[in-house]
Amino acid sequence: MNDARRKEIHRAVGLIEEAKGILKTALAGEQNDFENMPEDLQDDVMGQTAEDAADALDRAVICCDEAIVVCAEATQD
Repeated sequence: MNDARRKEIHRAVGLIEEAKGILKTALAGEQNDFENMPEDLQDDVMGQTAEDAADALDRAVICCDEAIVVCAEATQD
């Protein structure tokens, strides 16, 4: 792999790490909102929606981690 391409991949990894941070912040907020919901709302559609959103955000964070690992593999010599 040439240096220019390697540099671009490293730049992409930085952007992925930034996106991961944003997603983790959103995830923490969603989890906090759910935990502070009254129990009857947690068991309702609103609670299920919040749980589904938190699960999706958690998966997105995991995907960012996986993308970072794969990019590292791609740039190994």
